[in-house]
Amino acid sequence: MPHTHPRICWTTSVYIVYKNKILLVLHKKLKSWLPVGGHIELEEDTAEALEHEVREECGLDITLLSPPLPNVPEATDIKFLPIPNGFDIHGIGNGRKHQNLVYFAISSNNQAVLAPLEHDGLRWFTEKELDDPSWEIWPSVKFYAKEALRQIQQAQDKKS
Repeated sequence: MPHTHPRICWTTSVYIVYKNKILLVLHKKLKSWLPVGGHIELEEDTAEALEHEVREECGLDITLLSPPLPNVPEATDIKFLPIPNGFDIHGIGNGRKHQNLVYFAISSNNQAVLAPLEHDGLRWFTEKELDDPSWEIWPSVKFYAKEALRQIQQAQDKKS
């Protein structure tokens, strides 16, 4: 999707975990390993953006690791949106920025499907592989990927 605003665009990204590995995609233009994600379109909310980005970019069924939403009566006139696990703003060049809502999620399987128009590859990384300099993973991506692995492991340990 093209940029939605001249200076700062809203984006969303999701770090997807399956069996202690994290999915990253090789961005076609940037030639860098990134999480699934993209621009929040003008006519959609963050939940809709997450759903369409995951469907289009990898085709996985996911469950978000998000703080629980409050109990509300059925007759409520609001829609609760998933609470992000992170929120940042980062430069993308030419004085432009992305204000990014970051989510962590668990996949029910590892059968991610490549979106060839957007990515040159996809791969499930172990925590150790994230630190391998040959993959040239950006420090911010490593940080969020490791945090997703840690928080999801912690949540699964609590269930056991």
